[in-house]
Amino acid sequence: MIGEPVNEFEGRKKGYFVVLGIAGMIVETVLRNNGIPEKEPFTLCRKYYEKCVLEDPTIPYAERALQNMYQWTVRNPSRFERSITDFGSNGLAKGAYEIYGWITKDSIYYDEGILSGMLEDIGFNYERVKEDWKKDIIEPYVLTDKKTKEPKIKSYASATTINGKRIKGIRIKIKTLADKLNMEEPIFKMPEEEKEKEPDEMNLREKCIKFLNENSKYRTLAYTDEQAAIGLIREHDQIELMYGKNYIVQTMAICRKNHREIQQN
Repeated sequence: MIGEPVNEFEGRKKGYFVVLGIAGMIVETVLRNNGIPEKEPFTLCRKYYEKCVLEDPTIPYAERALQNMYQWTVRNPSRFERSITDFGSNGLAKGAYEIYGWITKDSIYYDEGILSGMLEDIGFNYERVKEDWKKDIIEPYVLTDKKTKEPKIKSYASATTINGKRIKGIRIKIKTLADKLNMEEPIFKMPEEEKEKEPDEMNLREKCIKFLNENSKYRTLAYTDEQAAIGLIREHDQIELMYGKNYIVQTMAICRKNHREIQQN
C-alpha cells in the first residue's frame, strides 16, 4: 500500500501509518453504522505518509535522492553488470535486459540517462541532485593539466574498462554510499577467493595459450588472429559475453605472436 521503506527509520514510521490506517478503518465502521459520512482512511494515510516521510523536509534533498537511488539499485541486481575480475563470472548481468550500470569492488558506475530518468520519474530534479552530489558523492573523471600539472576535472561521467568493454557512467564509491547512508554492513559481499581455480575461471590469456597448445593449426599463419579467436569462442559459451570479441581477438594476437617468437628462438 505504502511501498518499500527507504531505510530502517523510515520503515518504523511506515509501520506507524499502517497502524493509523487500521485504526481509521475501525473508526470509519463505527461512523458508518451511526449514519455519519465516511472517508477512505488508507488514502489519507498514504497522502500524509508521502508528505511526512518520503518528502521529509528534515532530510536534505540530495540525501533523499541518494537513499532512493540505493534502494533502486539493490532491488534491481540483475540489471547491473559486475566486474568478473572482482566478482567472478557469476557477477555478469543475466537475461536480455537493459543494463543500468556496472559494479566493481569499490565503485558503482551508473548509466546517466537511466539514472536521471529514474530520479525524475519519482519526483526529483536530476540536475539539482547532480549539482549537490558533485560536492562529495560523485567521483569525477580527473586528468592532469599539461601546463599547470594540476589535477583538473574533465567530466562528471567517468570512463573505464569493465569486462573488456569501455564504459562511461556516473561513478559513486561504495564506501561513500555506506558512509552517507550510515551502513555498517558491506553493501555488496565480495566472493571468497578459492585456493585453486577451476579451468573455466582461468584468465583470458591462459585460456588462449591452452587453446593454442591443444589446437596447433591455429598457431600457424594459415589462420588469422580473428579465426583463432572465433575457434576459442566456440569452445567456451560465455567467454564472448565476459570479455567481448574485440578483446579476445587482441589477446589471441598477443599469444600467437609470443608463440611464434618462442619457436623462432
